[in-house]
Amino acid sequence: MRIISPRFYKRPPKNWGDWLKPGYKSKYTLQYPLASKIFGVIAALLFLLPSALLVYSFIVLSRDGIEIFGPIAGLGMIGSMMIGLGLASIVAAFIHTYLGHIATGVLVLIGLIFLLITYLVIFL
Repeated sequence: MRIISPRFYKRPPKNWGDWLKPGYKSKYTLQYPLASKIFGVIAALLFLLPSALLVYSFIVLSRDGIEIFGPIAGLGMIGSMMIGLGLASIVAAFIHTYLGHIATGVLVLIGLIFLLITYLVIFL
């Protein structure tokens, strides 16, 4: 039995568009169906975690009398989803569908910038 190990790339592979097609199965997914499902669930949870934390922080802030609506809340949600996608991409390296260092770094960096802008507007 082989050891499950991540596969990282500097840039997205040429076939990354195939990953978005319905019913796509990588060689890894066919070889390790259970591990693929487990890592898929972990990636989905990591994708949703930043958004859930952002919504929780909005709820806590609204209890303190700070209302957050409109475009600034949308910017925060987009930023948290970008961070979540970057985190999910890191986990996806274990199922050999990693987006690449550049794409993952850009997603996380832009997501952090969006969140920083959101919180700066809220608190300043």
